Amino acid sequence: MNNKYIVYQNPYTNGIETLTPCINDLNEVLKDIPKNNDGLTVQYKFIDYVPSNIQTYDFIDNEIIRNRYKLHEFKKNDWRNIRKKKLEYLDIEFMKSIETSNITKQDEIKRLKESLRDVTNIDVSFLSDNELENYTPSILIS
Repeated sequence: MNNKYIVYQNPYTNGIETLTPCINDLNEVLKDIPKNNDGLTVQYKFIDYVPSNIQTYDFIDNEIIRNRYKLHEFKKNDWRNIRKKKLEYLDIEFMKSIETSNITKQDEIKRLKESLRDVTNIDVSFLSDNELENYTPSILIS
């Protein structure tokens, strides 16, 4: 069982979960896998590696399957975190532009902030799952 992981769908959160067994007694390891509503241990599978962003997958019919919706939501949360820092910086720059009565700068910042607010509405339907996993909108890069 060395270097193996156990993956299963948590019946309470519906999220995919992994266990890294650190003992060789399979019965002891399986005690950590939750039971379903019927009191039976949920379906599980041994795997050799855990995919990155495992929370963007589902465990269906004993297979680990990428969930496009979960992946998109995961990426949008990443973008929100990046956006938050940029908006905080722009708030300071906006205040500076008010102090100097720089209307041009204020308008520029307003447009940029609006674009940042819209970042989670970007159409990514044309991207494959792998492309989406590595995609960051250009407005968040600079």
